[in-house]
Amino acid sequence: MTQHGVMPRTHGNLGRRPKHPLGFDDVQRVVKYLENYAEREGIPMPAAPRRMENIPLTYLPASTTKLDLFKNYT
Repeated sequence: MTQHGVMPRTHGNLGRRPKHPLGFDDVQRVVKYLENYAEREGIPMPAAPRRMENIPLTYLPASTTKLDLFKNYT
């Protein structure tokens, strides 16, 4: 590829670590919060689950935004 002057594009953050990485425990807490919220506020999909995990899909209210969820979480 370099013979003709063509090179693959590289991302500007290549090799850098994020400034605010989440630890495994933090990720587990966030997932648990979202699962509890979905169980409390969501409406289960009436059709049978089609995913491999056999977890039924849940419709979340459209009136709640990601920012609202974040404010309630913190």
